[in-house]
Amino acid sequence: MVTSRLVLAQCGDLQRIRMDSSECHHIYPPTYMRFRLVSVPALSTIILVSALSIATSAPVYIRQLAASGAAAPGGGTYSGIDFLGPRIFPGGGVYFNDSTTNEVVGQPGSFSRLNFTAANISGLTLAAGESLSTNGGINVLANPTAGNYLVYGAISGGLGGAVLARGTPGAFTKILRTGDTLPGTSATWAPTRFSPSFYARRELPTTRSGDPMIQAITADDSAGYVGIYRNSAWESTRVSGIAAPGFPAGNTLDLNAITVRAGNSQGQFVFDATVTNPAAFGSAGAYIGKNGALQLMMKSGDILPGDPRQIISTFRPGSINNSGTVAISGFYIGVDGFVYRWSAAGGATKVISQGD
Repeated sequence: MVTSRLVLAQCGDLQRIRMDSSECHHIYPPTYMRFRLVSVPALSTIILVSALSIATSAPVYIRQLAASGAAAPGGGTYSGIDFLGPRIFPGGGVYFNDSTTNEVVGQPGSFSRLNFTAANISGLTLAAGESLSTNGGINVLANPTAGNYLVYGAISGGLGGAVLARGTPGAFTKILRTGDTLPGTSATWAPTRFSPSFYARRELPTTRSGDPMIQAITADDSAGYVGIYRNSAWESTRVSGIAAPGFPAGNTLDLNAITVRAGNSQGQFVFDATVTNPAAFGSAGAYIGKNGALQLMMKSGDILPGDPRQIISTFRPGSINNSGTVAISGFYIGVDGFVYRWSAAGGATKVISQGD
């Protein structure tokens, strides 16, 4: 018999439960990471665990959250063939998916079914042939207040797409669905544009505080926008079809060559983009934006402080903290790598480069 368990564990204690801790370096709290072990035949157990550092005077190293065969919220039992998408939110809230009970949320020891269905989402209208994916098609993005979840769900059939909604288990209100107009713009949400993998993985990029970031385009493809939903309102910034800040006249940001990388709790976001009509070594830029404003941080062909080499277009602003400091990695001409940090006050400062 094969059983499954979902538990909390500290990385150093994986050996205590007959697990290989060689993957501990993959743990990045606060997101749960699952470790799977098919143990010796005598035990016949698959264990899925998550890592969490607990700073208390009497630390709890292992805590079971769910197990196959145990009673599930709303009736029935967990099948536990696989517990999917386990995640921990600020305040200790938990989300995971079980193959028979669908999405489960709540505090350890007090779980509820999410019941994220079309009938339970106020304001959502599905066209003929469309349906809201449930098992495996939902991603709980954030739990900023107790019991109030921000959920991204995939829509199957028809033209497909997704819906973004907020609420409590069984009672949600639509914020936006694909095909809706991003407020303040003439563009519609189209998750299969600007990095299609976001939709393929049924995920949506969020800021450090859990605010969702979407990308929208106009019907004629002449303009693209980034929208951030924060403080119960949309903030939108045009990111394509406009003159490229920091580039010579005649260069515009290319709609089909923009990748949003990260955002912070202040509503700032960072992305890299290719421009049209570029000069030699001048085809790409790294930008920071917020609520309608854009600023160039660096572009290919630049010579940055601390190194005489020119940079090429293979770079990315990978993260931004809540103070607005950005980490950017990339390559010089000749493919030597670098890491810089950037801030509005200090500009670009080298952290390290190949050869240092």
